[in-house]
Amino acid sequence: MAKAIIQGKEHEVRCDLIIPKNYGVAVLSQEEVPTATVNLGVRKAALHRYKINAKDPEAALRRALELMKASGEIDDYVLEPHEEAPPPPPPKAKPEPKAKPAPKAAEAPAAEAKPEAPSEGETPRADG
Repeated sequence: MAKAIIQGKEHEVRCDLIIPKNYGVAVLSQEEVPTATVNLGVRKAALHRYKINAKDPEAALRRALELMKASGEIDDYVLEPHEEAPPPPPPKAKPEPKAKPAPKAAEAPAAEAKPEAPSEGETPRADG
């Protein structure tokens, strides 16, 4: 279970599924408080709560703890190995493009040839 550190004290962090792909992440107090009704026991109060849209609970937990740390609500956090972000996949090696063959000597002058001039019987057109 992940731990959030607030003023040097470790607090448990809980991640609950609200609806598919939406998770509630709460940092719990160390002290137990009685529930509102009698004989239902005690629970730990939530110090901070975030609702996160994520593909899995581990991603929601990481994102919520990053946001809490960035906003100054917690000092630091500790994740268990299965909650850590998976390493990025290695980049795929792109195939090297094949080198184009050099133009042949016979083709080079043909590419530079001038367009044909109009024959004697034709008059050049002026477009426009």
